Amino acid sequence: LLDARSRALLMRQWIAVYSSGAAESPTARYGDYVAWTERQDRAQAERFWKSATQPLAAPTLLGSALEEAAPARAVQRVSDELGPDETRELAGFAREERVTPSTVIQAAWLSLLQRYTRQAVVAVGVRVPGRPADLPGIEGVVGRFSHTLPLVQCVSPQRPTGDQLREVQAQTLALSDYAYTSLDEIERWAGQPGQPLFDTRLVFDDEQTEAVATPESGLRIEQVEASAGTEHA
Repeated sequence: LLDARSRALLMRQWIAVYSSGAAESPTARYGDYVAWTERQDRAQAERFWKSATQPLAAPTLLGSALEEAAPARAVQRVSDELGPDETRELAGFAREERVTPSTVIQAAWLSLLQRYTRQAVVAVGVRVPGRPADLPGIEGVVGRFSHTLPLVQCVSPQRPTGDQLREVQAQTLALSDYAYTSLDEIERWAGQPGQPLFDTRLVFDDEQTEAVATPESGLRIEQVEASAGTEHA
């Protein structure tokens, strides 16, 4: 699975080859990232994930909760879009609470999970970019950097909304420091080897991928659409 930056870089490289026969030399290579992951402190990552997942008494499985509430139905794809007014309202609320719009959506989804599963502590998969800030040139590399990680939160309707939002944002930022960890490792450290900790996932791609063009070639790619499936690594 490629992140938004990788998709944009890949299309720009393709256009460069199409127009001039050569692409720009990479600022770094994916192998540099692989070597970086091997240098990370696995013991520290294990301590972090054991602490982060310890409050979760049981996996958060929305599908099972919905099946108990209503008969199973065929899988359907449902899509919706926020209009300009709704988007501005969401962004304004996020600014007032000093969090990102994605944090507001994450917190809302966590509340929904708590309501349907009736678990005080719930988990959802969140995708983090995974590009190490301390690895020079990594922003110009095409490859699989993004990972889905469990975001575990105690959700209480009695807590002030702002406090809940800021805790969700702080935890999401903390996950980014361990984005190189696989879900298999996290599940094992959480005491659930081979068993999913969640069955829903939130993905946010903020980078511009709607149009890629070069004046020299006269070629333009627009209306790019990407979809993400499930993953377990």
